[in-house]
Amino acid sequence: MTQNIHETNTEERRDIPVNRIITGRYQFREAFDQEDIEYFAESLRQKGMLDPIEVRTADDQEGYFELIDGERRLRSAISANWSTVPAIIKYVSQGEALEIAVVRNVQRKNFGPIETAKAIAKLVEHYQGNRSAVGRIIGKSSVFVEERLQLLKLSEAIQKMIAAGEINIACAKIIMEINPEQQLNAATIAVKERLPAHRLLARMQRHVRRQTEKRQLVITFEKLRGFIAATFEGLEHFDIPSSNAMQRETLVAILQLLKQKIETVETELKTHKKS
Repeated sequence: MTQNIHETNTEERRDIPVNRIITGRYQFREAFDQEDIEYFAESLRQKGMLDPIEVRTADDQEGYFELIDGERRLRSAISANWSTVPAIIKYVSQGEALEIAVVRNVQRKNFGPIETAKAIAKLVEHYQGNRSAVGRIIGKSSVFVEERLQLLKLSEAIQKMIAAGEINIACAKIIMEINPEQQLNAATIAVKERLPAHRLLARMQRHVRRQTEKRQLVITFEKLRGFIAATFEGLEHFDIPSSNAMQRETLVAILQLLKQKIETVETELKTHKKS
């Protein structure tokens, strides 16, 4: 059983009715495997519940309890048709209950990154944004806390991919560094092609290089107009009679290339005008 992080607080252990237990405030798991619930329910029928759930007395509903930890066990007990369930009743504040719930969940290996992020966000809110304090409570660095919080800035679609295990945390970190407009595309590519983090990173770096090169090649209309004006002015003032044969031949070749390019651009402009 996980060590009690509030050993000094008063608590008692007894069976309580399952219909007197309120869930929601301290639960962060968003999905449960019903097959797993049924399997555990059968185990409860045969062996009983070795690890009691943890609750606190409800502040505004006399005779009721708020679940702190053990939603899977509670669901399984209900599935096993138990009317009561073994519980440890902790006489703690809402803040202390929140700490217990977050620590219990973050310590679980099967607690997903998005679930972890949402649990940590609740605790950060409780501690008015103090990431260092939250890190100390859950036994993680402030960097870990901040990285998990950053996951919640990703779009809901990407968060669902992470929650479903389609994108691992290493790939998620890479996606977070990308321009927000490109994040969903990167996530989709990562899922579709099953890219590991190093390959996703290489793909994104190539994309950034191409985009940078493309931006560098783009000339605005104003710059193009200025360039054409300067070319006309240069041709008007060029002293053809005094130029040598090589210079004239070179100029003819340049003008021919320029003429070809102008014809190509003219065709493209006409095509775009029609569309």
